[in-house]
Amino acid sequence: MILYGLLGIIVLVVITAVFTTKDANKKAISARLRLKTMEIKYDAYINKNIHNTTLTDNDLQIDISQLASDALMIIRPELDSLIRLINSNTYSVVNIDYPSQFFPNLIELIEAYFRQGQKKVSKRLTEVEEQNLRNTALDAMYTDIQKRLLGLDIGDL
Repeated sequence: MILYGLLGIIVLVVITAVFTTKDANKKAISARLRLKTMEIKYDAYINKNIHNTTLTDNDLQIDISQLASDALMIIRPELDSLIRLINSNTYSVVNIDYPSQFFPNLIELIEAYFRQGQKKVSKRLTEVEEQNLRNTALDAMYTDIQKRLLGLDIGDL
């Protein structure tokens, strides 16, 4: 009788593991799609703004901080969607296998927040953590814009 009980517990653990793995895979796919959409929107917006900027006296008149802030507003729906995805996590370790061109630091942070959700009583991100995600995206965009403008100055792009 005890063996049947142990067998039942083992079966229950295996079933739970299977469902958790499926949930993690679905969340990873969803996160990859959101990140891809975010990168496409961001790249199109930045390219349009850089190439439509007036060149005066061999100098592009671009406010990098303002352009990065404006780009953040463009990708904000995807960021908010990622936050909701993290908040919906249920004990899943989500590995986002996506080679991000513009936001690799954001992927690492998202994965860390998924792992952190396993340990916290409240699965939701705090306001500070949500703002940290936005600031990380903003830093990545600021760095990318500077790199693009430096490439234009040198003549690489």
